[in-house]
Amino acid sequence: MNSMNMTLQTFDTDLFGFSVYKASPEKYSDIASLHNSIPKDAGLVAIRVPREWENAMRHTQFRKIENLIYFERSFEGKEELELPFSVRLASKYDANACSNIAQNCFTHDRYHTDQYLDNKIADQSKYTWAQNNILGRSDVNFVIELEDQIVGFISCLQERNSATIDLVGVSTEAQGKGIGTILVKAVISHYSNRVSAIRVGTQLNNEASIRLYNSTGFKKVDEAITFHWTPKNIEAFE
Repeated sequence: MNSMNMTLQTFDTDLFGFSVYKASPEKYSDIASLHNSIPKDAGLVAIRVPREWENAMRHTQFRKIENLIYFERSFEGKEELELPFSVRLASKYDANACSNIAQNCFTHDRYHTDQYLDNKIADQSKYTWAQNNILGRSDVNFVIELEDQIVGFISCLQERNSATIDLVGVSTEAQGKGIGTILVKAVISHYSNRVSAIRVGTQLNNEASIRLYNSTGFKKVDEAITFHWTPKNIEAFE
């Protein structure tokens, strides 16, 4: 039986303090070798599969963590869009403000959803993720200010002729005020004549995000499911 490719996730390993791996199946039949492929030092193994593979995953020791929906917004011809008011490009001096928002505003992502993982580390992962994006990992970052205070940010990556919304966060105090919609419209404005489409993924139970993308011209294009494996005595890795 062939083993499945397991890739060590350096970023996550540093955060959790134990080895975190990503499993990468190439075909449906690979699921049969999943358990035998788990590295001996693994504290967490994550795998993301098409929704149609869910039944096969039920026969493994992996736990279902999240249902993901992928959206895409295509550009047909040139769209003349203005940058929304109160939005500006982020600079390195905005890194701390954006990181603090990210540390406190996420609850639907897979690390917060997994009851066997420490929420404090999940918070730190978002803090560091946002910081890295603002400091240069992302292709472009926007922030939105209210009363001279940053209340939201959005970070995007570009690869060839498509862009991906990598991370978007709104402070807990400013949620429900349409901040996310303004940020997404800023991204649409920025990329309207640069790429053919923008992609984004969100959790099925994140109703606010789904409404946001539906209202800004995004269409559902795919689904996937994330599963996690952790050893029974995860305390041994602490």
